Amino acid sequence: MTRILQVFRPRTGGTFGHVRVLSSKLAERGHEVAVCGPPGEGGDFAVRHFAAAIPRSPAPAGTFAAVREVGRAYRTFRPDVIHAHGAQAGVVARLARAALPGVPLVHTPHRYAFDDGGGPTPVRAAYRATERALMPLTSRVLCVCEWERRLAVDLGAGDRACVVHNGIDPLEPQPLEPRLERFTSGGPLIVAVSELFARKGVPVLLEAMAMVLVARPDARLIVAGDGPDRADAEAARDRLGVASRVLLAGHVEAVPGLLTAADVFVNPALAESFPYGILEAMSLRCPCVVTAAGGSAEAIVDGSSGRVVPPADPAALAAAILELLGDPRRAGAYGEEAARRVRERFTLTSMLDGTERVYEGLLSAG
Repeated sequence: MTRILQVFRPRTGGTFGHVRVLSSKLAERGHEVAVCGPPGEGGDFAVRHFAAAIPRSPAPAGTFAAVREVGRAYRTFRPDVIHAHGAQAGVVARLARAALPGVPLVHTPHRYAFDDGGGPTPVRAAYRATERALMPLTSRVLCVCEWERRLAVDLGAGDRACVVHNGIDPLEPQPLEPRLERFTSGGPLIVAVSELFARKGVPVLLEAMAMVLVARPDARLIVAGDGPDRADAEAARDRLGVASRVLLAGHVEAVPGLLTAADVFVNPALAESFPYGILEAMSLRCPCVVTAAGGSAEAIVDGSSGRVVPPADPAALAAAILELLGDPRRAGAYGEEAARRVRERFTLTSMLDGTERVYEGLLSAG
């Protein structure tokens, strides 16, 4: 049995879901697991929860207060391994190592903060410099895709960087939420599951949808997810004149039901790690169109299990969507191959086994 402390910041999204599943499943395997993250989230976990108000942005006062709280959790729980998830939790967890300097620390970036799909800026340069400065405090960088591993190596991780792809148990088809049913009749349904952040590329998808509607005026798009840039997405939808064919659905309780109803799943991101949404769509045999951002092209093989197009290219996105809508046989073959890849390469068991091997390697070397 290993005592494992998972440190995280986000309250929603893929990183939050990853920590929740990882902590509960490792506990089921006999490890003693606790999590350390935002106050008020304890009910979302089946393990012990230490509250730590880790800030979203690197403000000095909030960061150092969080370091004290996380260090207190270290001293109380006395873990054998610390595993930090995300950019800000990674900063705080490594700065707090003074509380337990001999305990190995694993960092999973879940997309580096400087890798957001934009060009060079002083803020991105500062994020990169911070990661490089903290690398000596990182025992292992456990990356969720090869793209992320290459960035870690560039930051100085060397052979301390390794890859364990995200994995899932295949989903079962589910019925659609009643509130969405009225929007899905009468034409092909395109679905995206995305938080509404600029780097998620939803405005690009809306531009592509305007092009799709020229050829397929009966098509409909549902975007499941919410976020701080919702107003920008609504403005783009209205400016493009596609409001009658686009539903920004906000939080969807039963995402598998939406994916079951979809004719095409789209991930239009400008920057990514290794998205769970793509794996979920693949497991339900949903034909996928994704951008070549982060590890998305490690999940989908272009022309075999779906289509991969350049980021920030609405014309290419629209063409790939129309290709799948216009050729159901090819789309179905892509969906079958995608489901096979999930069953063989991206399972929850393989993710848990790989994560345990990283912990065991650190402890045996210590």
